[in-house]
Amino acid sequence: MSEASARGRAVRVLFVGALASGLDFAVLYLLVDLLGFSPSTANLPSLLAGAAVQFCGCRYYVFPVESSARPPLVPQLLSFGVTEAGALVLNAVAFQAFVTFFAAPYLLARLVGQVLVFVLFSFPIWTRIFRARPA
Repeated sequence: MSEASARGRAVRVLFVGALASGLDFAVLYLLVDLLGFSPSTANLPSLLAGAAVQFCGCRYYVFPVESSARPPLVPQLLSFGVTEAGALVLNAVAFQAFVTFFAAPYLLARLVGQVLVFVLFSFPIWTRIFRARPA
């Protein structure tokens, strides 16, 4: 991958991540502050909303490939789902640790946890899930 291509991918993943995180935060805020859910109860639905945006963004925008080289949807979705299940657990653990042990505000706990999980776990695996199939 060329340096320009890597920079483009980095910009695209940041954009999609911002959209996914924006939806995640909006759902979290809506459920906690407007509907009265506890932060722990609102955690899962908000993460799932963000994950849906992340998959579509990765498949069609961050890792664009010719449709003939794109991995089939179902296996790719399953691989992404397994990865996101792991990320979900890691995000939940990080969130709970930050709000419980560090008394961090819930939105800050979500942000710090997500960044750590994304950089150390999700993105490295996504580069394999969304790579083009050999011709």
